[in-house]
Amino acid sequence: MRLGECGAARFLLAATSQYNKSILVSGSTAAGKTTLLNALCMFLKNSAKVVSIEDTPEINIYHSNWIQAVTRVGFGRVAGVGSASSGLESGLSGFFGILKRPGDIVLYDLLVAALRQRPDYILVGEVRGEEAYTMFQAISIGHPSLGTIHSGSLLELLARVESRPMSVPRPLLASLDCVAFTAIVSSDSESDSESRRKVRKAREVVEILDLNLKTNELRTNVVFSWDSQTDRFIFKKSFLFDSIERDFGVKTGLLREEMQRRAALLDRLCRLGITDYKEVTRAIQSYYLRPDETYEKFLKKSDEARVV
Repeated sequence: MRLGECGAARFLLAATSQYNKSILVSGSTAAGKTTLLNALCMFLKNSAKVVSIEDTPEINIYHSNWIQAVTRVGFGRVAGVGSASSGLESGLSGFFGILKRPGDIVLYDLLVAALRQRPDYILVGEVRGEEAYTMFQAISIGHPSLGTIHSGSLLELLARVESRPMSVPRPLLASLDCVAFTAIVSSDSESDSESRRKVRKAREVVEILDLNLKTNELRTNVVFSWDSQTDRFIFKKSFLFDSIERDFGVKTGLLREEMQRRAALLDRLCRLGITDYKEVTRAIQSYYLRPDETYEKFLKKSDEARVV
């Protein structure tokens, strides 16, 4: 909010809060991918069951119905583990086969276990292996998922996801709703490059529309892009809003109005100095239960006041 990313926030909040959309946050190392993922998760309703899987426990959300699963390194000598899906005599496990120690629990194992728990949302700390195939299968049959992945552009993302060890076919990629690209950029307008301040930005938000069956190319739409010259976001037409109107009966005009209202609430929380993720989450959940009352409550607070 302090970096002026309210426009991108409005769009992403519309996709995650209650309309069951799947999002990947993509970017380079230390570009703020997990930070953005954690921020988006604050807008998941407390009534939703959330299961997260990751190698290193970085996802940290204030949610009453959240199950956190982390991989585990086993013990003993690395050996193949038999799997009918691999079709290899060496006994490699998983879709393409992986070597495992006795007691190893990998992301693929956690994702399969998560799907059996009937979650409303699945969070994947970093998509990088054979679990990607299962995750995209889950998305295609209606399991909303959010995750992070290392790639700097949509072309890099396609190259990574379609090659081993992920090997996700393009028709499954079309089930993803949008990708938010983060980057480390210079925010100041100083001509001297050394005096510029480096910040993390949600540089671009790309909607995945559908797959052209004749050309096997994904149709995409850049709904948000960051202009480095003006340090502003350029908003274009959102086809995701159209799909929300079609699936949930929410008119696009009302949806935009509601997103502006939520953005105003977030801006007000920032101005009041309410930036702790637990306090912000409590305010958001209060808004879901009593929107008008919560909205008026924070807008009427003086700048010196804080939430207890």
